[in-house]
Amino acid sequence: MRLNENLSPPNGGRIGIKMNEFTLNDFGHLLVQLWRNKWLILFITLAGFAAGMAFTINYEPEINYRATASVCVTYTTYQEQMRGSSVITSYSELVTSQLVCRRAADLLEGSGLSPDDIRSMIDNSVSSNSYIMTINATYADPQRAITVANAVAQAFTEEVSTVSGNNTLQILDVAHSTVSIESNANIVLFAAALVPFFITCVWIAFREVFNGKVRFLSQCAADKEELLGVLPDVK
Repeated sequence: MRLNENLSPPNGGRIGIKMNEFTLNDFGHLLVQLWRNKWLILFITLAGFAAGMAFTINYEPEINYRATASVCVTYTTYQEQMRGSSVITSYSELVTSQLVCRRAADLLEGSGLSPDDIRSMIDNSVSSNSYIMTINATYADPQRAITVANAVAQAFTEEVSTVSGNNTLQILDVAHSTVSIESNANIVLFAAALVPFFITCVWIAFREVFNGKVRFLSQCAADKEELLGVLPDVK
């Protein structure tokens, strides 16, 4: 927003933020400032890495197991194909709904799993042609992961049949095995070092970008400055 010559500031105590065009020279200046503060960046990064080391010193890898079932759209007539091509995408969010998870919990009666437990275990994805959906269940017990994946696949097809009034959605493949997923301490260490490094660099860059850019609104008006924004008065 540019202040015109006839505009007088409503309150000289307000603060305006000057807006300048960002150029390659400004980018180079930011790189120089980051280099000048390299020891601060290095210190904070090493401090984060040390905190990550302390956190993972007694770290025991956690192993989970993922089982996968799949459902697909089937057709008996051309009309069903025209209607059913979007069934999976239309109802994909229903997989993690309370209705499906409750139906799956009923199918697994006696397992001790609540609908919320099942919801926390599952995720799903849809194929590029929108005809196949995979349903994954991840848990520390491989057999339970298999039973949950199959129960959710069955509950999902039944729920869609109830809602849509047709049986175009069928189970394509049941889960019968699992894939182990092991948590990695190196990821924790990497994040512990990268996050402080990124935050420090952003803070230094932000400080340099706005250095000298915050002025009173009366000053901006007198110099015909372009404003990025105006900070309101705080009582």
